[in-house]
This record gives sequence, structure tokens and C-alpha cells, in this order.
Amino acid sequence: MDSYSEEATKLENAALKRELSDLKRERDKYKTLFDTSADALSIIDLATGKFIECNTSALAMHNVQSEQDFLALSPADLSPEYQPCGSRSAELAKIYLSKTVSEGPQTFRWEHENFGGVKFECLVSLSAFKMPESMLVLAAVRDISDIIKSKEAVVKAHTEIEKYESAIQLQQERFRAFVEQAPVGIAINRFADGAFVSVNKEFTEFSGYELDEMSKLSYWELTPSKYEDEETKQLSLLNSTGRYGPYRKEYIHKDGHCYPVLLSGVKIIDEEGVPLIWSVVQDVTEQEEAEKELRKAKAQAENANEAKSLFLSNMSHEIRTPMNGVLGMLQLLEKEPLSEKTKKLVSTAVYSAKTLLRILNDILDYSKIESNSLSLETTEFSIEKTMESILSYEFPKAESTRLY
Repeated sequence: MDSYSEEATKLENAALKRELSDLKRERDKYKTLFDTSADALSIIDLATGKFIECNTSALAMHNVQSEQDFLALSPADLSPEYQPCGSRSAELAKIYLSKTVSEGPQTFRWEHENFGGVKFECLVSLSAFKMPESMLVLAAVRDISDIIKSKEAVVKAHTEIEKYESAIQLQQERFRAFVEQAPVGIAINRFADGAFVSVNKEFTEFSGYELDEMSKLSYWELTPSKYEDEETKQLSLLNSTGRYGPYRKEYIHKDGHCYPVLLSGVKIIDEEGVPLIWSVVQDVTEQEEAEKELRKAKAQAENANEAKSLFLSNMSHEIRTPMNGVLGMLQLLEKEPLSEKTKKLVSTAVYSAKTLLRILNDILDYSKIESNSLSLETTEFSIEKTMESILSYEFPKAESTRLY
């Protein structure tokens, strides 16, 4: 061999060594990636259907003690008998392996069962590659059970959120309907300047303004200037306690006339942090007119009652004067020498006159009762004389009907 050939051989050997070194580095790099991957990686020999290599993640995922134990298994050994779809795991695994060779890489969900009996959902990726001696398949398996649980939790939370949002929306719609149909005026104003933010239908009806007109006004423009001091007091109360009223004032109608209103409200903060005044406003025009009519009717009734009492008092006095005269004459006649029968008749007349005077006094007492000025007195009386007077009074009637 000449020197030229030796030199060429050395260069060729050196090139081969470098190539082998590079191949070793590449092999070591991919081996390191294979062994340290967080996904469970394994290689399946399609000729035998067995695993020929695996990484530590595969051992941990399937709860297999050693690589030697793992390599004695087939994919069906790491799965329950049936998949959730109802197919046998062994048959379905063969289908996916066949598709990987004929159609290319396959990715699908798979239920595994480790040697501890725990089932878990995985995402499986299969890639086929041909070696000189056989056809191999690389299986990359990722446990997605936590992801599925998280997704289910998210879906559940989303469902709950939708349910709550639907409930809130329903309540808001009901509240809006209540506000719109309320028989009293409801208004929302900005606290800073009193501008109307929103009013209901009832408010527009008694104020005379349309909705679009109200949005350009503030309650200051509807309030007569004479209420400015009271408004300031109510705003101060609202700012310190969070509520104001109820208090009465007037609003200016669109046509210019003033009408009475009763207001009360609370301070609220909207979603943007802007302070607002929520007010309930009642048009009390009819109420005040009814109160005025009631006061008028009460005054008329009191005047009529006073006139009646005065009439009764006057009439009683007018009747009492001649009655006192009659009673006086009878009492004088009673002192004259009279027959027993006449004396009894005079005595009865005296009793009747006194009874009539008592009736007149009772009429006066009725007037006193109405004016809360009646006083009661206690006096002694004879039951015997009272009975005799009653018999004397009733005797003529009994005698005329021959009952006696």
C-alpha cells in the first residue's frame, strides 16, 4: 500500500469516527428526551404486539414496577376490557395501530387502567416508523383526567353562572316591570347635579313631560325656588344617613302650574361608582283636595252641632219659663184647703210639671254631653214617694179604662 492510500484510509476512518460520534450524540440526545419526557412514551413492535421500550413516565403512569415488567405487556393489558364507547379495548387498539401504519399518525382519547385498578382518561398519539427488521409504533400518552375534571368544573361553573345570570335577568325584568307599572312616580337622579337619569311612566304622566324631555332636565328645574332651603336640608340628610323624606313640596308642571308632591328616597351607587338618588314621588293633589273637603265637612258638622245645641238650649229655656209659672201656681194651689180627691189631683199635676222640667233639664244635659261639660251629682231620694208619684200619675188613665 503506498503512502497515498494510507493517508486516504486515515481520512476515511477519521470521517467515519466523526460520523459515528455525531450519531451517538444524536442518539443520546433523543434517548435523553425519550427518558425524561413528562408524557408516557413507549415503542410497540407490530410484529409481536408487545412493548419493546418505555420511559419512566410510562412506568409511573401505569403503576408498573420495572421496565422488564412493562416490556412483557401489550397495550390491551393497560386498559379495561371495554372502552367507554362499548368496544373491546384489544380490538380497538388493533384498529388504531393498523390505521397508524396505513393512514398516518393517529390521535385519540383512550381510557387506561393502571395496575392499581384506577381508570383514567388519556390522550394518545401514535406514529409509525419502519426499521430494517420491523415496523414500530411510537405511543405518546398524556393523562388528561385532571384536564377533563377541570373542564367539567368549568362547564358546571359556566352552567351555574348562566343559571344565576338568567335568574338575575329575570329579577331585573320583573323589577323593571314593577317600576314601570308602579302607581307612584319613581325617579333616579344624579346626586351631583340632580339631572334625571330615569323615570317611570307614572312620573311622566303627572309631570307632563315625555321621557326624552326628562333626560334633559334636573329636579331643580321642576322645583319652585321657595323650596331651595328645604331641598338643601334634605340633600344634607341624604348624604349623612343615606335616605331622605318623606316631605312635601311642589313641582312645576310642564304647562306652568304647580302641584303638590310627597317625596322620599335613598342614595345608591351605580356600577360605575356614580352616586344617585332613587326617589318615590307621589302626586298628592287629589289627597290634598280630599283633606280640604274633609276639613270643610268637619267644620260644617261642628257648626251644625253647635247650632243644634244652641237651639236646644234656647228652646229649653223658652219652655222652662212658662213651666216654672205653671209649677208655681200648682204648688200654691196645693197649699190651699182642698178636698182629698182634689189635693191628690193637684199633687199629680205638680209631679208631672216637675217631670217635664226634668226632661227639659235632660235636653240641656244632652247638649252638655256633646260639649263634654256634663257633671254628675249624687242626691238622696225616697222610693216610697217616687212610687206614690208614679201611681198618682198613672191613676187617671187606669180609672178611665176601669182598670182600677
